Amino acid sequence: MAIINKLMWLACVLVSVAFLALSFVVVGKRERWLAIWVTIIGTTIMATTLGTMIYWVILHRIESSNMKSLRRSSMGSKGSRSLSMSVVSDSEILNNEFKKMYAI
Repeated sequence: MAIINKLMWLACVLVSVAFLALSFVVVGKRERWLAIWVTIIGTTIMATTLGTMIYWVILHRIESSNMKSLRRSSMGSKGSRSLSMSVVSDSEILNNEFKKMYAI
């Protein structure tokens, strides 16, 4: 699944670059300045979008790593094992359903 996601990101970048390159073909030699401005604006939008997506993916991985360590530490204490597991599992279910919405 991770390979498919990376291939989709690559396809998105390549299609965006192709559209930006087409701007030079469409406007011709006389209006080259217009194609340059389209390229600058398009590159800025594409870099911002990819940067935001990468930020949210990294943030999600850090939070899931923190949840795993929290789960491990709660399972380590045997005295409050059943109570802490039921509380963690309920919140974990809600968090996992909420976290997966960004991928849709």
